[in-house]
Amino acid sequence: MDINQNRDVPQEDELSYLLGRCGHFLYHRPEKGRGQSKILKILYEKDSMTQKELQSELGIKSGSMSEILSKLESREMVLRHKDEKDRRKVILSITDKGRREVEIFAKNESKIDIYQSLNNSEKETLKNILSKLVNDWYS
Repeated sequence: MDINQNRDVPQEDELSYLLGRCGHFLYHRPEKGRGQSKILKILYEKDSMTQKELQSELGIKSGSMSEILSKLESREMVLRHKDEKDRRKVILSITDKGRREVEIFAKNESKIDIYQSLNNSEKETLKNILSKLVNDWYS
């Protein structure tokens, strides 16, 4: 749906579509999503945790979690090993290479301004409009 070309669409549908696209972008940004970079950031902060704890924190199904962890493990970013006290548990820890990746990413992330196309007045207007909607929807 290209909003600029379809003027027969009701305004409420246009707004919902645009808010949905914004939400999709914000949710799936690499640094904010549930993928590899998010897992590395969590392990960077916590050093180690069980696979089940991480899975629960991110709300990811076990099959998806295993797939992501396999990729990180093959890139030597994460280590998996069995808990010595309870062999059913898998302990995850970040490697030095994984730590460096998070640090580089954090440096670059601070340079990204996703609102760069808006001037300060537009940012303030957007903030006020979104606040008004959120307050109405959650009241």
